[in-house]
Amino acid sequence: MPLIRHLEISRYKSTDQARQILNTLNQLSGLQDHVLSRLAILRSLSEASPPPRVTGDRSGKELRGETLFRSSQDPAFLPWCAAMIAEHAGAAFEDDDRAFDLVIDHWHRGLALLHMDLESENRDFNALLMALARRAADTSRGEEKTGVPSAAVVGGTVRALTVPIGKIAGEGAPFTITLNDTRRYSNSHTAVSGMSGSGKTQLAMQILASLAKAAGPETGIIFIDYA
Repeated sequence: MPLIRHLEISRYKSTDQARQILNTLNQLSGLQDHVLSRLAILRSLSEASPPPRVTGDRSGKELRGETLFRSSQDPAFLPWCAAMIAEHAGAAFEDDDRAFDLVIDHWHRGLALLHMDLESENRDFNALLMALARRAADTSRGEEKTGVPSAAVVGGTVRALTVPIGKIAGEGAPFTITLNDTRRYSNSHTAVSGMSGSGKTQLAMQILASLAKAAGPETGIIFIDYA
């Protein structure tokens, strides 16, 4: 059976302590269990160390894989999540059971971390979300300072990705943008607009090519074309 299908049809059971944390998060946020569980897995993945193994009785919360990963509504999340867990482990999965165990382990550690984060924010869930967003956006922190991998690379920081997008009339040097400088910009969104045939696609392809050239081999690039 393919790995993704195995994870999709599995049943994920928590300890009673994790169930209590999930209930607390649910009451304070109003979010459904699968959303909070996804957030917990991602929170755990932000830690450089491997998650501890979950042992003992697991008679708490049960989530079916279809519910946890919402495969019918968001088919891309499960493959992405499995890839990130394997990347975090630093090796391919030995077998399907190992992949299942790691989902369980990250789920439980993430819930515990979210509970600690929530307490530090005086049980204000909105403040918790803002703190997590700032944590994810802060690519300037090095692992040597925090023990936590930077936003995109374990063991270092992401170099500035500056790419040329054209020239201003009368100026020799090309006009450039830095796509990942959150210290200057609150987001890294870029929009290309123009009439049909004006070169939007060629410009986008040039930006992508320049981005690939500016990024080092340690930086991964995910390209999604919905068309």
